[in-house]
Amino acid sequence: MKSDEIEKIDRQEGSKHSIDLPSISSFTFKAMTLVVNLYHFGNQST
Repeated sequence: MKSDEIEKIDRQEGSKHSIDLPSISSFTFKAMTLVVNLYHFGNQST
C-alpha cells in the first residue's frame, strides 16, 4: 500500500468517527435521562 492510500483510509476513518461521536454522546445522554426518569418514577410509585 502506498502512503497516500493509507492517508486516505485514515481520513475516511476520522470522518466516520467525527460523525459517530455526537450520535453516541446524545444516545448516552438520552439513556441516562431515561434511567433517571425511571428511577424517580420508581421512587414515587412506592
